[in-house]
Amino acid sequence: CLDLLIAVLLVFVALRGVATADAGHLSPATWLWLAAFAIVYAIGRMQPDDGPRWWLPAVIACFTGLAWTSPDGVWLAFPLFFLVLQAVAGWYAVAMVGVITALAIGIIAWHGGWSVGGVAGPVLGAAVALMVGLGFRMLLREATTRAEAIDELLAARADVAEMSRRAGELDERARLAADIHDTVAQGLSSIQLLLHSAEASARDHDDAARTPDDRAASAERTIGQIR
Repeated sequence: CLDLLIAVLLVFVALRGVATADAGHLSPATWLWLAAFAIVYAIGRMQPDDGPRWWLPAVIACFTGLAWTSPDGVWLAFPLFFLVLQAVAGWYAVAMVGVITALAIGIIAWHGGWSVGGVAGPVLGAAVALMVGLGFRMLLREATTRAEAIDELLAARADVAEMSRRAGELDERARLAADIHDTVAQGLSSIQLLLHSAEASARDHDDAARTPDDRAASAERTIGQIR
């Protein structure tokens, strides 16, 4: 929207100069400053991070030259307020807005003399731009803070879910280990009971007359039963 507004105002300055009865209203110097403003502004807007450091002073210098040669160029002061508030922050932005306001007032006085409207217009425009721009910055900062808080909350929720999953895995492993331990213990107890039973059965039978081969075969059969 800011780029569109500046483009419309540049076209307005050109058309106003062509449409005036005085053909010399739009001088060659005005055309040069108009082209310089458009080129410098476009170069800066195509660069990342709101253009290089020299860009904003160059845009203000082109605005000054254009408004000095054509009174209609003063209209560009209002979008320049928002451009400054968008490109820089803090007291530096407020100072640059004050510089543009002073330039606009001086240029209006140069073309038409001092008047209440010539002073109040730029001052009110700068005040509105500052309130809107600073309010937008506050909303943007609040939105950024809220987005960071939401990201931290989502990260914490993901950590809690991961901890819960790990705790579930540990509980399942502990349950399986307990089941395996109980099963093995029960099996060993059963084997021990069978062995005791086999020993008691062997003692009850009179195997004194049996040969060692017979006792070995009996023991083998008992072990087979246990298995």
